[in-house]
Amino acid sequence: EDKYEAGMTDTISAMGWLAARGVKPGETTSTPHHSGNFRYRLYITGEEAEEARVPAGTFPSVRVRCRLYLWPEGTPDAPRDTWPTGMEPYTTWTVWIADDAWRTPVRIKAEVGILGNVEMQLTHRRLK
Repeated sequence: EDKYEAGMTDTISAMGWLAARGVKPGETTSTPHHSGNFRYRLYITGEEAEEARVPAGTFPSVRVRCRLYLWPEGTPDAPRDTWPTGMEPYTTWTVWIADDAWRTPVRIKAEVGILGNVEMQLTHRRLK
């Protein structure tokens, strides 16, 4: 069975996917995801609009909750409309997507089991 499928993201390209989607508060969706040899499904929920204060400035943003679930080998991928029940996410992260023309991810907070808590913030941006 092929571990990769059309539209699949990895963690870095998922940030671009989120920005391209323009997630709205209250929106939920998912996408196939991979990391190395493992298949996952990434579920997102657009949460409330809020200002994200980071070293690069203050940005009106939408907070997006991301939950990544590992799908066991040999089982079919979860349908897009079905959210997992009875499973703990492999990792979770929250992304603040700025309400600007580029939908810039300005802040990312992640809870990664193997690493611990990670936070990234936009420090500067050059607009030309």
